[in-house]
Amino acid sequence: MKIVSIGSGNVAWHFIKRLAERGHDVLQVYSRSMHNARQLSQEVESMAIGSFEDIDLSADVYLICLSDTATADLWKFWKPDLQEDQLIAHSSGIHAVDIQSKVHTQCGYIYPFLSLTKGIETTTEIPIVVNGSTEYAQSKLFSLAKDISPTTTVINDDQKKQLHITGVIANNFVNHLWHQAELILDEQKLDKALILPLLESMIRKFKEHKAIDIQTGPARRNDQETIEEHLNLIEDKELKEIYTQITNSIIKTYHENS
Repeated sequence: MKIVSIGSGNVAWHFIKRLAERGHDVLQVYSRSMHNARQLSQEVESMAIGSFEDIDLSADVYLICLSDTATADLWKFWKPDLQEDQLIAHSSGIHAVDIQSKVHTQCGYIYPFLSLTKGIETTTEIPIVVNGSTEYAQSKLFSLAKDISPTTTVINDDQKKQLHITGVIANNFVNHLWHQAELILDEQKLDKALILPLLESMIRKFKEHKAIDIQTGPARRNDQETIEEHLNLIEDKELKEIYTQITNSIIKTYHENS
């Protein structure tokens, strides 16, 4: 397929490179920053552009790899006159399948359910979910997504919204907690390697068991003495509040009716 990438950030870097490797023809890479557009376009031997007026309207697929906000605002600036067999697909986690429907009927999304970083290759397959506004769009986008990753699933809008929430909770929130733990380790001049086996063990157990069955710690035991000691040791007010909120949620989960 002939593809135009609208965006040159984290998702575009992974998607466009993989599609080019599998023989798709990347015609252009658009970005507001010509420097960023050139960086990616050089990787896939395509043209870098910085204006919507320069977008080639002969592509089979226009892949929108922008932030959620930029994806919503795009249609204020770009209203292409496309043929019925051409496709527009976005990679946003929150927007519905038909956010592009005001400008084109054949549309959908190819959404990666993995935290991707530009310039850093992922060692795992990227789980991808897709949906299309029509059977034709869905079939074409599913085929395209399979060329990015074999781990591709069709889901509906409601499922994708809830999936996005789980990603924020399980990845973004947990990473922030790791950051808080890292600050304490640094302050105490302790090597981060000390905590890595604990985290790796948690991931292994989560693969094989329900999270509710592998919970440990003072809140799981309702060990008020240890909880109180921890709260006395934590000086940062925001971290103390986070500790208290999560502790109370765990206690409620396991001890509410005991």
